[in-house]
Amino acid sequence: MTADAMCNDRRGDEPLAPAADQFAGLVEDLTNWAGSMPGWAPADEIARRVGAATPRLTAAVAAVSRPLVVGVIGGTGTGKSTLVNALAGRDVTLAGDLMRPTTLRPVVVAAEEASLEGVPLEAIDAEVVRTPSEALAEIVLIDCPDPDTQGRAGGDAAPGNRDRLERILPVCDVLLVVSTAQKYRSFSVAEELALFAPGRPMLFVQTHASRDADIRDDWAAELARQGYAVPNIFRIDGVEACRRGREGLPPSEGFAELTAAIRRELAGRAAARIRRGSGVELVGWLLEQAAGRLEPLEQPTAACAEAVSRETTRLEAVLAEAVTDELGRARPAWRRLVVDELEEQWEGGPFAAFLRGVSMVAGWFRRMPRSATGLVGRVLAGESPGIPAAADSRGDAERGRLDAAIGLDDAEVEQSRSILVGLAARAEIVPPRVGRARLEASADGPVAAVVGRTQAWLTAGIRRLAARRRDRTAHRGVRLLFELLFGMMLAAVVLRAGLDFFYGRLWQGNDSAGGLLTEAAIWLLLWGLALRWAAVAWACRGLEADIATVSDSLRSEDLVAPLLDDFRTAADASVAFIARRDELTTRWRELAGGEPAEEGLGRLRVGQAQVASGSG
Repeated sequence: MTADAMCNDRRGDEPLAPAADQFAGLVEDLTNWAGSMPGWAPADEIARRVGAATPRLTAAVAAVSRPLVVGVIGGTGTGKSTLVNALAGRDVTLAGDLMRPTTLRPVVVAAEEASLEGVPLEAIDAEVVRTPSEALAEIVLIDCPDPDTQGRAGGDAAPGNRDRLERILPVCDVLLVVSTAQKYRSFSVAEELALFAPGRPMLFVQTHASRDADIRDDWAAELARQGYAVPNIFRIDGVEACRRGREGLPPSEGFAELTAAIRRELAGRAAARIRRGSGVELVGWLLEQAAGRLEPLEQPTAACAEAVSRETTRLEAVLAEAVTDELGRARPAWRRLVVDELEEQWEGGPFAAFLRGVSMVAGWFRRMPRSATGLVGRVLAGESPGIPAAADSRGDAERGRLDAAIGLDDAEVEQSRSILVGLAARAEIVPPRVGRARLEASADGPVAAVVGRTQAWLTAGIRRLAARRRDRTAHRGVRLLFELLFGMMLAAVVLRAGLDFFYGRLWQGNDSAGGLLTEAAIWLLLWGLALRWAAVAWACRGLEADIATVSDSLRSEDLVAPLLDDFRTAADASVAFIARRDELTTRWRELAGGEPAEEGLGRLRVGQAQVASGSG
């Protein structure tokens, strides 16, 4: 080999290693992606298809150095076995026109030293024949049974030709398709070819050249209609090729072109390239099949995910309105909390004593308190809202569990979930991945989760407000001011009472002066109540704005998420699954664009045929 040739050979090898690494990573990611969403019907179908192709993808990643296995396939009487004998340089398989079908048991033809590792000879019940033929020095031929003479066996019957054929073809790296002017439209051969063509390069050969018209153009058009790319169809006469081989004569032009194509396209580095290239093509076919399954669902899944966000926002608005109403109706409870804080913070003064006295007197006249209702009332009362077992204590039978707990009408939730059930069904997202429209209350269900989250959020908000009020009521200067104002009135009352008793009654003897004491006591009471009102008003100042702030913060807390979590999780996962397919397709296109094409080999165009599940 010349230096230039060696350089060219090295340049040809350079892209193989990085491309192999990229291909291995793509296969691994494809396999992981296909199995990442069990339970969704489209994903399960994709997983089954990828799983069926995994052995071939694994072999392509390994890119072992064994010769390529070429399966010779064709209808009965097309001269398959005769062609195999011609390529082998001697009779290695039975051929003839007297008995049909001729090939009942597959024959594996290999060079003397060729490795048959990886070829499951026992599984396909094959006969092995060794040959010194140069044409087969770097490939292994399998003379396959005819697919159009015997159907599949049923029950316990012996396997038919098509059963044998479908065990052999998964082993093949390349298909050599043989036909004649009478058989090139055979449905049985076309069916088997479509079943195993994805990811496998093909050679097409017309035989019986000496007695049949040249049908290569018509055959190429028929193959193109079926979705095959066919750069070349070879035309030979197998009988003539065998005769020339036995007599040591130069091969005919057509046979010479075929053997040259085999050496050029299937030997040496081409074998590793084909094995990887076939794997790349198979990955493309799998992704194309996945696209055919997923693309119709792309818009429904996106619509479902969008609807989840929209309905979540709507339910948050309903909950915010309900909680705001509850907070507004709970103003008396807020005032009681403020008064309790004043009594607790202000100790040791006459005004503090007056506040406690007023509360005690008010307690005598206050009716027996009924149970707090609504989430806000329960939280302010220090109770745990929980999930009401039935209608609340007011006997409102129409109110549902959520309504009774947090003021969110169950009908609103059921409406949102009903909308999502319909959209999810369009995206083939069905139970058990999502639940029903109506939620069942349970201790650990979504309803309980929403009640718990809302209670925790509201409790934290009320504690913040209470702390703010507490900081206000604990202000020492304000407390001293109110104590001073009340003390001044108290001093005035005491002074007036003293003057009235000692000066008016004892000194001047005025018996009617005692009425002024009653009047002074009334003024003291009124003054104390006015100061109490002022203190409470001062402590409650800004409470409306604080309540509005708490209500406004509800939308950012995502409190209602558990009510629609099943739909959100399923829709987001489906959208991500589809997007991942697009990412893998982009990587495949980049890798496929760098793969050198085999000029003389035909292929099934990606996405042009449906392969039965379980195909190799």
